[in-house]
Amino acid sequence: MTFCKKHETEEVRFYCEECKELICDDCVVGDHSVCIKTKISEYGKRQKQALQETTKSASETGVPNINRILERITSAKQSFNCSVDKEVESISSKTEIIIKIFNELKEELIETIEDARQAANAKYDTFTQEHTQRKDNIQKIVDEIEKKGSYLSTSDIAIYDSKLNELLNENQFEETYLKIEIPKHRFHKEYEIKENLRLILGFLDYGEYDLPSIETLSNTDVYKLPSKRENDKEDLAIENPTRKYIELQRSDSLQNVSSNVGNRKVIYSDERGSDFYSSVPKGKKFEVIVSFKHKQKVFHIVPKKDCRNAWLIGSGISDLNLNIESPTCAVRISSTDGNVLTACRSNAHGLLLGMENRKTLRNLQVSSSIFSKAKNYKLNSYINVESKNVASACASTSSSVNNPNNVVAICTSSIKGSDIIICLKDDPMSESKFFSPTSEIFVIEWFSIEKQKTKDIVISSDDIEISNPVHICENRNDGDICITCSPKNLSSWILLLDKNGKYKMRYPSKNQIASKETETNSFIASGFLNDGTITILDRAKRCQHLIDRGGEVLQIDMYHEQPICMAVDMYDNLWVGFDNENMQLINYNDRYETYIENKA
Repeated sequence: MTFCKKHETEEVRFYCEECKELICDDCVVGDHSVCIKTKISEYGKRQKQALQETTKSASETGVPNINRILERITSAKQSFNCSVDKEVESISSKTEIIIKIFNELKEELIETIEDARQAANAKYDTFTQEHTQRKDNIQKIVDEIEKKGSYLSTSDIAIYDSKLNELLNENQFEETYLKIEIPKHRFHKEYEIKENLRLILGFLDYGEYDLPSIETLSNTDVYKLPSKRENDKEDLAIENPTRKYIELQRSDSLQNVSSNVGNRKVIYSDERGSDFYSSVPKGKKFEVIVSFKHKQKVFHIVPKKDCRNAWLIGSGISDLNLNIESPTCAVRISSTDGNVLTACRSNAHGLLLGMENRKTLRNLQVSSSIFSKAKNYKLNSYINVESKNVASACASTSSSVNNPNNVVAICTSSIKGSDIIICLKDDPMSESKFFSPTSEIFVIEWFSIEKQKTKDIVISSDDIEISNPVHICENRNDGDICITCSPKNLSSWILLLDKNGKYKMRYPSKNQIASKETETNSFIASGFLNDGTITILDRAKRCQHLIDRGGEVLQIDMYHEQPICMAVDMYDNLWVGFDNENMQLINYNDRYETYIENKA
């Protein structure tokens, strides 16, 4: 006998077709009076075949699925507890190390104070001995004078008077000995507070860690254009052993073609057999420092100020730290709720995002509750971008500039008083100056830490060859601006402007492309190195260009895989993401490793 859930003493006699539950007589005239009802016996006859099928399905599929879920839960629980055990062990070991260091510092401090005590006591003992001897000498002279009495000769009087005056006046060092500086223990009282000491021991952080493996690679893992050798001959180019090595690293579909330009022979691998950059000499070292695989494709990388730290932006936002013993990648935001077109670091406010179809920059902010040590991350509005008739974004991926609701392209600024740079596409009719109807107008604005606009410049395609900018960056040394232009279905190029928007250089120049009308570049990002050179990512050709600020090619380095995004940090490192979810940290400058060693 089955009783009603609501009326516990009543037997169920009906089945409610609408509420999908068994009911009693009281329910029929009560809550289910207007529902469609069936007698339980009729419902049972009707569901007999369905119950048999459900039972069979439960036995064959349902129960095994639940068992698999239970196994996964058990495995996840074991893994979780194992991780917690490791964290507890880490806390204990780090605490022991800290206590050991504190004990060593305590012994050193006490030893220093004891040495000061011994030195001071030695001075006091010397002072006591000197004055004891002085007292004895005075007493001896006094005794001799009293003994001789009236028999003192004039010469004795003169001698005794001189000695007594000399002994009585030996007080010039008395103040020095009596005022030896007392050693004092100076201590910052804030370290007596528990919460301040917590910073030394560490704090609790939360996140889904999804970085399974980190490996350090040598520079042989990146293809380089071979440098010119004096004994190279044209008839040996095909047999070049370096070229054979390249074939092993690159796809079999690639063809290698040798070329002579300016009496310099190099080999360039490209699907079309291009020798456009065949006169490139090798210069800087191009070495993969760290290579790892992320669990999702990354479309934007934003390096932090801290060395080897960055935000990774895909469908969500992750926080990557490669500068610790066990690198971590913690998921901060699981979904950005929109397409991120551009991103950068604010010097004061952290990560900023430019979203598609939004005129407001978003800022990643962190907060914590007084009831929990866990940190909460969320995206909040930062700056509402409206420069007259704002049109489209200058994104860090190739996107159309025809949508007037796209947000801006942004980058970090190092100019005094400025924090970030924003690039907008404006309406030619909104400007006071006359522009042709077909002209593309772009506004570059500088904003301070207080979110106030400090400067802006207007750039017209009537004056400068600019079209569909997809990336912008600023030289930290002199404020030069590098803009990556990538018109749809056309070859892309790089523009170099000074801090006031004056044209300085185009790469490749018209002269460079004159002899190669079919040459197509696919530049998607660029960045300045500390020496002022510019590094450029070519997605389609899977290569990295390094040029000087005159537009001359310094070197070209090839990738094995298809790159999708790139960023340059302040230590001359390239953060490169690939289509297959791999990522690499690449270094142009040998001095970086010295910095890491010194910091460690």
